[in-house]
Order: sequence, then C-alpha cells, then structure tokens
Amino acid sequence: EMLEELRTLVLFAEEGSIQSVARRLPLTQPAVTRQMQRLEDMLGTTLLDRRQKPPRLTTAGLEVLERAKDILASVEALKAFAADTEPQGVLRVGLAHGLSDAGVAGGIASTAGAFPKISLRLKTGWSAELIEQFERGQLDMAIVLRSADHQGPDALGTE
Repeated sequence: EMLEELRTLVLFAEEGSIQSVARRLPLTQPAVTRQMQRLEDMLGTTLLDRRQKPPRLTTAGLEVLERAKDILASVEALKAFAADTEPQGVLRVGLAHGLSDAGVAGGIASTAGAFPKISLRLKTGWSAELIEQFERGQLDMAIVLRSADHQGPDALGTE
C-alpha cells in the first residue's frame, strides 16, 4: 500500500531523519528505511540522497513530497466526506391497517427523524395489497400482518 510509504516520506521531510520518523510512527529504523526504499521501487526513482548524513530529499524526492501531501490531503478529505454522508432520499413504507395506530406509526416516524435527509412516505393498506406493492417495487418496505399458521418466509426481501 503506497499511502503508508507516502506518509513516511512526509514525516521524513518534517523530521529530517529516519531515526526521528521511527520514533514518531513508532517503527524501527530499518522498517522506516524499508518503507522509503519500497516507495523508491514503486516510483522507479531515488527520493533520498543517502551520500549525505543525514540523508536529504533529491529533486525528485521534493516533487514526490509535494504530490504526496496533495494525495494524503485528498484521502483525508474523502474520509471526512464519507463520514459525513448520511442516508438520503425517499423511504416508502407500507403499514398494515391493524398496525397503523399512533404507536407503530409514531415509532417509524421518530426513527426516520434520526435521518433528517430521509423523506418518509407512510402508506397504510391491507397486508396483501402492501405485499403486492412491495413486490412490484412501489414500496421500499412493508410491515404487514400474517396469520399464525402462515407458511411463507417472514422477510420478502433484504438489502
């Protein structure tokens, strides 16, 4: 995975030495060196001038560093976006007549209230009618009544 190696490169630029990077990660110095070498191998270029003590970034290393910062910032922005993404859209729920009292309907509405970007469309009807609408894709879910001796599955579909 190149992201870890890119993070190591950025830390190296901040810290100035393999030893300091090893302390921050925490990794051994040989492990940090291997990460830097792996990144060089992946990119096919030398990033560190090891003739100097401590090693310094080469011209290519400086260019890769700038791109690495951009890539890592984009990854963090993507993570933040994904964490903020909430379910949204219309949820069409069928509720059988015998269940449409304020308690059940109110429970569904309050649950939907936890998802402000969801618009709830509650439809009451006879169980058989709601099952047909669910099967035709006209409802996203249906809460129905079935007889105690019902032989079919309890769930018509799951996602």
